[in-house]
Amino acid sequence: MKGYLLIFSIFLSNLFIFSCQKNNNSEGKFIPPLPIDANYLEQKAALSALTDEINSNSSNPENYYKRAKIYLILNNIKEAKSDISEALSINKNEARFRLLNTEIFHADNDFKKAFEEAKIAEILGSKTPETYILLGDLHQKNGQLNEAKKYFAFAKEMAPFNGELYYYEGLLNTKIGDTTLAIANFNLAKKLKPRFIGTYKRLSEIYQVSYNAGMMCLKNNYFQDALSFFENTYKFAPKTPFINTSIGMSYENLGDKAKALEYYTIAFSVNNRDFKAIEGIKRLEEKPYYVEDPTIYDDILIKKSTSSKPKADTTRIRLNEIQPKKINSPKKDSVNNKLQNSNKFPIPTIK
Repeated sequence: MKGYLLIFSIFLSNLFIFSCQKNNNSEGKFIPPLPIDANYLEQKAALSALTDEINSNSSNPENYYKRAKIYLILNNIKEAKSDISEALSINKNEARFRLLNTEIFHADNDFKKAFEEAKIAEILGSKTPETYILLGDLHQKNGQLNEAKKYFAFAKEMAPFNGELYYYEGLLNTKIGDTTLAIANFNLAKKLKPRFIGTYKRLSEIYQVSYNAGMMCLKNNYFQDALSFFENTYKFAPKTPFINTSIGMSYENLGDKAKALEYYTIAFSVNNRDFKAIEGIKRLEEKPYYVEDPTIYDDILIKKSTSSKPKADTTRIRLNEIQPKKINSPKKDSVNNKLQNSNKFPIPTIK
């Protein structure tokens, strides 16, 4: 009898749970579980297992080495150093342990100790691409650029699709001054290892430096040099703010009005509040330049007039023709309609 009651109670509980889930799903109240990072869980499980192994047998250096690798992946440098030191105290002539110690010191920005450990790993027979990449980077940090090139070449022969290799080669290119090759290597590193954050940081630095150099040349009347810097920025970062305007200004100062007007027009199509592009078009077309809303630049004019700097010449930035006082101006809406339907002053299109 008790057995029947137990089975009946289990059936009722399951029926109740099923009905609750059905109601929640039908009402849209069922919340799916959050996705779990499988790699993170595996690393945590491995750490736990390795810790148990070490507690039961502390004389096996392999367990310290494996745990140190996981700590390094998790960016726990302190624990990684402790474990690799234990492994080396048991067996100091293992090349793998020396290489991991190199990686840990490198991650901790202790490049002097990293270089010492890398040379020991090489002497002990570590001939892996990772060894050569680290040695190449450490040589370039010491200013030994030819040695760095040699080690990067060794690594490329063994692992031509290693993303980190091209990242460190890009760093070497920047030190030599070959920005074009540096950008090419950084872009290849980004393609092969898209989650490597350092690549994106370096690319953004190069683009900004190149653009700033162009602006400095432009202000100091080195127009051809400015154009080269701006075109280099545009080639690899065409969405850089105001890059089209800057190229247009360079061409205008070099006397190529057609090219200047082309880039000013592109700049305006990208950002119709690009004030310098508007001014450039007005200068080169030698006629007023209209937009759909003639009051669109009122806020810009107010800022200019209220700034501490000398007042701007508003005759250069007027957007509508000055109407004689004796003629009553029509309403703004009718003016806009006429301008839109007129071919007298068409809005330029990108060539």
